[in-house]
Amino acid sequence: MNNLITKIVMTIVAFYILLMALEVINHPAVLTGAVIGTVLICAVANIFLTSREHAVHTGEMILIWVMILLFVFYGVCSACLK
Repeated sequence: MNNLITKIVMTIVAFYILLMALEVINHPAVLTGAVIGTVLICAVANIFLTSREHAVHTGEMILIWVMILLFVFYGVCSACLK
């Protein structure tokens, strides 16, 4: 089962890196964001591929809070632009 999870995580990471590369090809101005996104997604994948359960749990909690804060940030920005 662990081998399957590793393959799935690596496939997802490769897919998102490919999406970021395609976005850079279409819009070169997003190169910095794509590089930062690539580094972050590789770091997060590395956390999930470790065998330490506490590190995985901490990574999950950090990601959940980052997603919540980004959603709030998006809401505030879209409300300010109206």
